[in-house]
Amino acid sequence: MGIPYSEKKYLYPPRAEHAVTPSFLKHYEGMNFVAQFKKNGTNSVIFVGPDRIPSAMGRQNNEHKQWRFTEGSAEVFRKIPGKGWYVFNAELMHSKTKGLKDHNYIHDVLVADGEWLVGTTYQDRYDRLIKLFKPDVEIAGQYCLNQHTSIAVNYKKDFERIFENLQGDENEGLVLKNPEGKYSPTNNDSWLVKCRKLHKNFSF
Repeated sequence: MGIPYSEKKYLYPPRAEHAVTPSFLKHYEGMNFVAQFKKNGTNSVIFVGPDRIPSAMGRQNNEHKQWRFTEGSAEVFRKIPGKGWYVFNAELMHSKTKGLKDHNYIHDVLVADGEWLVGTTYQDRYDRLIKLFKPDVEIAGQYCLNQHTSIAVNYKKDFERIFENLQGDENEGLVLKNPEGKYSPTNNDSWLVKCRKLHKNFSF
């Protein structure tokens, strides 16, 4: 059983700080990591209280300056079952992409129905996401819940091929995660790395 979470409190999300070159992709695949599309968005922490009205903050406990939830982007969160709090980590696709606005790409859940999931593995939390939202449509590396909300797809093989075939400005690379890595409120460096495409705005 996790730690009780009964009121809104900011939680710093796990984040891949360490970057690797594409030459390391096979290495992490061999270590049984999973790969997810790394989106060129804004890291966002989404809070959903018992009233099921979502709110969000940036990864440094800051307000989003150019975005607020709309009816469309709030829809899937209003339908969440249970009575307790939920906290999700997502990439907000709004200010950095020309054709994609008001979209949350969810890749982690930190609190589930009032339970702060400290010490749980990433695989356990990802399974909770899938069970909660029951996605059935996969398009280009994401499970689409509606036009405003999606969930990251976990890939277990062919990391180099997936990386080489990434298209669109919204996909800046891959995030590699150890499914057995455990969530800590302070340090998650051991189970998260990123691999970026070469671009004028960022290196690998």
